[in-house]
Amino acid sequence: MADTRRLVDAEGGARSGSNLSVDPDNLLQAADLRSQFRNFCILFSINHGAVTMPLAFATSVLADSSVANSGNGVLFIMTMFGTLFVGPQALSAIGPQEAVMAGMALYTLYVAGFALACSLEDGPALTATFIAASGIGGIGAGMLWPAQGVIFQGVAEKISNLEGKQKDEVLQDLAGKFAVIYLAFEVTLKAGGSSLKLAFSASHGSTVWSTVFYCLTGVAVLSVILMQRVPTLVPTPPPPASCTGKLTSAMSLWSDAKIWLLSFTNLAFGFAGGFINGYVNDYYVAQKLDTVVVGYFAAMIAFIAAVSSWNMKHLTKRIGQGGTLFLGSLCFLLIPVLVLTCDVGTWGYGVGALYILQGLGRGVYESTNKAAFGDFFPHDAPGAFANCMMQASVAFAVCFFLGASFKTESGGHTLAWCVASLALATGPGYAAASRLRSNAKAAAGSPL
Repeated sequence: MADTRRLVDAEGGARSGSNLSVDPDNLLQAADLRSQFRNFCILFSINHGAVTMPLAFATSVLADSSVANSGNGVLFIMTMFGTLFVGPQALSAIGPQEAVMAGMALYTLYVAGFALACSLEDGPALTATFIAASGIGGIGAGMLWPAQGVIFQGVAEKISNLEGKQKDEVLQDLAGKFAVIYLAFEVTLKAGGSSLKLAFSASHGSTVWSTVFYCLTGVAVLSVILMQRVPTLVPTPPPPASCTGKLTSAMSLWSDAKIWLLSFTNLAFGFAGGFINGYVNDYYVAQKLDTVVVGYFAAMIAFIAAVSSWNMKHLTKRIGQGGTLFLGSLCFLLIPVLVLTCDVGTWGYGVGALYILQGLGRGVYESTNKAAFGDFFPHDAPGAFANCMMQASVAFAVCFFLGASFKTESGGHTLAWCVASLALATGPGYAAASRLRSNAKAAAGSPL
């Protein structure tokens, strides 16, 4: 215990700029809280890593790509519904940590449903199975992500008080660490799933993908069981004054223009992700290379996002939050520019450049973008993070539904133009939101 105290004292002094006025007991509590939060992030990330696999493989593995795109659209439509209505109720009824576990359990059912769908031929049974599983997964996401945002904010506030730091600094630090863990497990499970497919191909024949996803279901189940052992990180927030308040906590921010001006990173990420998963995976990778390559390219996105998100806090210190978000938007912009101006279909494995750009853009989305929502709306974390998730979900859903109709190359180019337009709006949107925030602070501080 003494060794631990000396270590925490040394690390705490270094982190706090040799602020010796911080109580060593507080630093010990902060270190313990950081450790518990890390365990939470690991289990959360294992579960979510398993869930991202169906999204990446649906259009290239299921017997009908139209059903795959429609199911993915339903997933995100139900995510939006769950974020606005189910998530707020769950937060106030059972608490953020229990809401996360409930969301993880529904995510697990989604993976199991996809595993079953992989073994079905094209027809009503396939459609019903995947659409139902996607709806369940969407409700789970609607519970899980707003609750995760509340835990994120609550832990950051506790640590900032214990360590004597600014909350914004702690938020940025936790955002980077969470993104690295979250994306690292996504890399591991996507690459591992593709490798399992290769290993099982000879012995399982046509059921190989179903076998892979049943294995991932087992991993997801284990993560839910272990999450029950993580101590409660933040208390249950007080319930809203009315049932209507529960259902509309996210909507309360809709009258604030900043929530929409900040939306373009979420919208660009959602459309770019839908474009990659729904069009590029099928048209340029599965058809021209091999279905198993989809998994490795998807893992590459997560790997690059993990590495880049870890360094975003350093970049943000140099060029500011707005500058980092602008660079992320340029990465999303280059994806449609390359598709529209180059013959990407002849690139072979060089098409991986699109996945590298998506990974860099996602690194900004997972770290700096989420920290920005916390900074702009420090007193309404549930509403802010619910809107962040809702915006990305709408973009994913619209892109997948359009992808179900736009199966040709010209249709893919239409989607590419949508991605480009949203990416171009990111920088001006953030600048306008910052101006509104500055004006509001100036007005609040004026004697008028």
